[in-house]
Amino acid sequence: FRKKKIPGAGAHFCPCDCNHASAEADASDTQLSCAMKLHLTNSRIGLILTTVSPAFGVFLCRQFMGRIPTELLEAAEIDGCGEIRRFIGIVLPMALPALGALGIFSFFSAWNDYLWQLIMIADKGLRTTPIGIALFSQGQITNTGYQLMAA
Repeated sequence: FRKKKIPGAGAHFCPCDCNHASAEADASDTQLSCAMKLHLTNSRIGLILTTVSPAFGVFLCRQFMGRIPTELLEAAEIDGCGEIRRFIGIVLPMALPALGALGIFSFFSAWNDYLWQLIMIADKGLRTTPIGIALFSQGQITNTGYQLMAA
């Protein structure tokens, strides 16, 4: 929507931006029911896929792709490239840094989201480091030797 002149593109971006600004707790019940229907609960891939923050991703990619020179896309169009070829050959390689950053942000967001991890993961073997540290600090682990090693 950033490079194309589409009527109402700004109006399409506004709900996505508002979604990013809304409270995370409002969307957690919807995400949980969706994750349960797709059988993503109690798995690490389900934990990551459900926290990939689409509103932030749309915002980041929109802002990044807005900086791609229009002249480059116009030159490719003059050379005979179609829309898909321009996207795959020009836009996607230039957007790899933004997509890499989005992947890193999404991973750390999923890894550090304590409440969502408690809801999604029931298996003790799948617990992430933040949950393990919280259980150590709360004294729910009975082996004091492990607590001393963690300290």
